[in-house]
Amino acid sequence: INAEYMGNRFSSKVNINCIHFVIDIPLEAPVQLRGAFWRLLNELFVAGNEDYLPTTLNSTENGEADEISYLLPKLLSELSLITEWPSTNAETVFRCITPCFASVISNAKSLKPNADLQKLVDTICDISKTAGTYKTFRDGCLRLASLLQDNKIFGLKSGPKDLEKLILTCSRTTKTMVKESEETPQERWTKYLQTLLYGKDSPLDESKRFRSLALVFAKSDGNRLRSFTHILTQHIQEESLPEMLPTVCKFLRQLVVCDSWDKEDPSNNVIPGPPIEGCLLNRTLEERQKIVDAHGVSRLLIDLICTSNEKIAGPSLQCLIALLEGGNYDVQANILHRWLHRSDEKFFGEARNRFSQIKEALRKKRHAVKSRLPHGVNPSSIKYDEELYTWLSRQYNFENDEKMLRAVQLLCEGHNRDMQKYLRDQPDNVQSIDLVSELVSLLEFAVNKALDSLTIGLVTQCVDTLVEVVQGPCVENQEAVVSARVSKVVNSIMGGVFADCTPEDLGVLRSKTAVLLRSLVEKVHVHPFIAQMLSERLEMSALVTQIEESWKMWEAGGASDRLDDDITSDALSLGVNVLLFMKQLVHHVPDSPVLQLLQECKAARELNKRVASIEVLWEGELERVHFRVPHETRACLQKPSKTRVIKEVDRTSDATKLTDFFDLCSDLSDEIKYYASFKGIQNAIHSSSVALQDLAVAQAIIVNVLMLIFLDTDQPSGAQWFILQLFGLGILLIQCILTYHWWFAAGQVHSDNSWRTYHVMRIEELRAGSEDEVDIGETLDDGDPDKIIKYWKLTPAEVFTKKIQFLLSDVVMWKRLSFLLVSIMGMGNVGVYCLLLLQLIDKSHALQNVVNAVTKNGRSLILTAILGCIIVYISAVIVHFTYREHLSNPDEAFGTGFNCDTLARCLAVHVAYGFKWGEGVGSVLKRPDVTSDSSGSIVRQLSFEFVYHVLLILVFLNIIFGIIIDTFAELRDDRQSIEEDQSSRCFICGREASVFDRARVGGFQKHVQHEHNMWNYLYFMDYLKRKDKDEYTGVESYVWGLIEKRHIGFFPVGKAICLGDQSDSSEEISTQLYIQRLEESIQGLNKKLETISKSVSAMVESESKYNRQPVLQSFYQRQSPTSPKEFSLTAPIVPHDVGGSSG
Repeated sequence: INAEYMGNRFSSKVNINCIHFVIDIPLEAPVQLRGAFWRLLNELFVAGNEDYLPTTLNSTENGEADEISYLLPKLLSELSLITEWPSTNAETVFRCITPCFASVISNAKSLKPNADLQKLVDTICDISKTAGTYKTFRDGCLRLASLLQDNKIFGLKSGPKDLEKLILTCSRTTKTMVKESEETPQERWTKYLQTLLYGKDSPLDESKRFRSLALVFAKSDGNRLRSFTHILTQHIQEESLPEMLPTVCKFLRQLVVCDSWDKEDPSNNVIPGPPIEGCLLNRTLEERQKIVDAHGVSRLLIDLICTSNEKIAGPSLQCLIALLEGGNYDVQANILHRWLHRSDEKFFGEARNRFSQIKEALRKKRHAVKSRLPHGVNPSSIKYDEELYTWLSRQYNFENDEKMLRAVQLLCEGHNRDMQKYLRDQPDNVQSIDLVSELVSLLEFAVNKALDSLTIGLVTQCVDTLVEVVQGPCVENQEAVVSARVSKVVNSIMGGVFADCTPEDLGVLRSKTAVLLRSLVEKVHVHPFIAQMLSERLEMSALVTQIEESWKMWEAGGASDRLDDDITSDALSLGVNVLLFMKQLVHHVPDSPVLQLLQECKAARELNKRVASIEVLWEGELERVHFRVPHETRACLQKPSKTRVIKEVDRTSDATKLTDFFDLCSDLSDEIKYYASFKGIQNAIHSSSVALQDLAVAQAIIVNVLMLIFLDTDQPSGAQWFILQLFGLGILLIQCILTYHWWFAAGQVHSDNSWRTYHVMRIEELRAGSEDEVDIGETLDDGDPDKIIKYWKLTPAEVFTKKIQFLLSDVVMWKRLSFLLVSIMGMGNVGVYCLLLLQLIDKSHALQNVVNAVTKNGRSLILTAILGCIIVYISAVIVHFTYREHLSNPDEAFGTGFNCDTLARCLAVHVAYGFKWGEGVGSVLKRPDVTSDSSGSIVRQLSFEFVYHVLLILVFLNIIFGIIIDTFAELRDDRQSIEEDQSSRCFICGREASVFDRARVGGFQKHVQHEHNMWNYLYFMDYLKRKDKDEYTGVESYVWGLIEKRHIGFFPVGKAICLGDQSDSSEEISTQLYIQRLEESIQGLNKKLETISKSVSAMVESESKYNRQPVLQSFYQRQSPTSPKEFSLTAPIVPHDVGGSSG
């Protein structure tokens, strides 16, 4: 009987087996047992949902169905026994059989008339005549007859006329018959929903009816759910279902959050059993919210909340919270639209009344506690005993009050400024109710009068609601909260003693209070008096105490060296939030004593190492943002990765540079996330990878020194061989560890980056060949290779090919495998250990530049070498056919066998001697005899040797050397250009160092280390990825929105807070300021030119063969301290030195 709970997981094959199982039930079985079996089959066809019917019940190609030929006789056999049973048993079985008949008939639309269908019609007619007044028989027969008529299965002896007669017999009036026969599928669906809601004439109890309904919704595309909400809205507005309201609200809530069944409180689960699988579950939470709210359910819930019945208000609040979870803007807009167009004051009046009721309940609770304590004892200073706590928890329950505050919070979730303002002021209402001030008043009363273990959840929720009301920021609400004496409440929370509250709960409350303080000073430069009032009214010593306590708890937990698990809810979050608030306050109120308190606090100095700040461009104005740097981000961001970013960033323009930096930061963030996931031995190897590489280089040097000492013969002695083998085992072990480290670290990162590059290239190819917008999906953000493979629908063979391609393109892989192979070969022949000295290249940037000088223009070198080989071959052919006898003397000094008897040998001689500096191949040619040889042959040979020497020795080799030298010079110039730009321009804003040096003490270095540190922007982007989006501040939401769009609009190009009015973008820079800077630079140049004019004139006179202008130009370029690009408004912005804090 309980198998209906698994019906949604039955496959078609299982359904067929169940059908045969029911068919095989003997007719001699008890009536109750057969009724139960039919109920089982009925659940497979629950609510007439065709999705549960096996495919074999539908028509085949021949227009026949296999299973109906077995199922109909069984149904007919059961029907034939109905008239012989007692009336109650007959009604029970018929009630279970009828839906099965209906499902079979409604899905057998192409069945041909046969004896079973004829017998079915005859049996229905007989039952209808003998059923008497039982409504179950009459309605069941009417339903079956209507279905048969709708399917138009003609050709039976009892044709349409008999069916109409049957309908007339079963119906009381002709009007009912017409209505039933003309009923549309939507009307039948509506009638079914009404039956489920009212529970009349339904064989199932309430929970099973709703599960049956949920099964239908889970398998549907959303249209049936929309029609259900429409019917529900109509009936509830007519107040025809008051007793079902709590259940229906719970049911709707469970449909919205169907992926998270409430296991702690089963009373919230209208639909019993495990979560339902189906199409509805495949949708996102936001989509399910929109479907449920399609016909104004949220507005209906607002009305239900205003009722005085707590049994209805509680489930309504839960359902509203489910609809608003995550800050669904569409649901918020529907509610606000209703309030604006109906001038609805009920909700605000109800909210104010509920807040007053909460105060009254808190007042009564406080009096009750004081009456049980000795006279003069403060309830906040003692911890309640178990008896008092139990009594209070039974008398006072604030669960629905917390839900109300949570609902108000979610109405503003996502920084909905229109809703925030409307909660404070309703200009369209007759009476405007300021819920913001009411919230502060409630919070003040709860904290000062009744904060204990029973009410701390209510107080914490009230703080959360206030945070969401002002965050964004909503400046008007900030003023209202500060004016409502919120500072007094904060002082009580931060400095008060609440003995009955646990340290954990109190820490959470204080941390959220610090977040509230940070929200109050968001964009406070618009109204600076807010920061001034907070600075004057807050007890700063209490805030500093919280910083110290938070740091002590962090140290006591042994977590000072551990990677952060949750940057918003660990033991350090309280101290960090308080510190960030006080740092913001210092910037807006410089003359306050806050800075001195922070400097004297050791914990604040330690915490300051874990926070950072950046400047962002927000709504056309600069905003300083303080944030906590995730420890694992700082620990896992390695120096080679930073150097790679500095070198690879495109510096063509400000836009391309910042865009490239943004893309590289995304890759670095994924790399950091992957490295942070290392545990155990992998984490130990990765942490010591640099030391292992140093050890490998030291081993290579030591073993080669030992080889110089020991190898005086072909093989060392026994003791010497043992020492070399011992070092060889150490070398092999270290190389194995380094190879393993490459496999799980750098190799995996290279593979993931290659998949992302492949994805981007494919997208760019699609965009280049299509004018329509191409959706890149979610794969580019997280770079998951599995998602990329699924997105492009790659076959296993294509995936394998791509993996091999990515693996072969990894230079580090070849290097690691080569050194591993050398270490293995060295166990047999120690001579190969000399190759391990090449590891020194990785430890020196200079050596890397030497290698890059050869490899960077490798294509040009290879093509030049091919040209040289062609020239050598041509020369070998000439010598073979012309001067063969000059290389045929085996007694010459150059050795036996070097001759030109064959072209191959002649080519070998040219390759061996043709590139040697000197005479080249002429050094091995026999000199002509001037006494016997003709002058013509002598001239030809000498001319050949001369041309060969010029082309191959002088021209060709110098071309190769020139390419290498030019490449080396180019690399050197690039490095110097990067270093120069690093030290002369801010990477973020692009302003020159001289501007900051003139503006203040500390100048440029202070700016790039603390204000526009390029790595702090990377930390901030990674911080946003880790933080819950519902916890974002206003500026964080703004920046994250731009990051998701891959837009760099938040970078303060051309602007800096420290420059004040001088902060102008390249497009808006003042003409007067530009002229002033130009004049200052020209004056500086003139002074420098005067000091060197005499030396320039003297050199020009002494070296008159040189052009005067180039000399003057060269001196100008060498001596001028100001480069012409300082005057360029579009000069590229270059990062600072890699070794510094900004590099």
